[in-house]
Amino acid sequence: MELLLIIGTIILVVVIVFIFAAKPKKIQWHKDVEKKLIQISTLQKQEGAASKITALLEYDKLLDFVLKAKGIKGMTMGERLKGAQKFFDNQLYNDIWSAHKIRNKVAHEMNYQPSEKELSIASSSLRKAIKLLLK
Repeated sequence: MELLLIIGTIILVVVIVFIFAAKPKKIQWHKDVEKKLIQISTLQKQEGAASKITALLEYDKLLDFVLKAKGIKGMTMGERLKGAQKFFDNQLYNDIWSAHKIRNKVAHEMNYQPSEKELSIASSSLRKAIKLLLK
């Protein structure tokens, strides 16, 4: 009887240690993402289209990082977004896709220049998605 109690206690301690040892990794990437959100937000508030475009690109990259960190599978961000649909309501999911499409146009189309309003809306959608995934 005492042996079973000792074994049970050891197993319980091992499980508790395992649970607490695994948490700091998750917490650390959350902290890193929160820091990056602050940096990007500061960048987004600067005057000029260039800083707002850079902010959009950074939010997009950060969302992709968070999707990977949450274990969403896919070879591309588009595939990961499809896999993450369950985390978002339909409106936000569509807004995220719109923002990602604007990002792609900015990155790949030489003469594409979105308005500051488009950049602001797109950045806000990506930021909202990131914050939601951190909960």
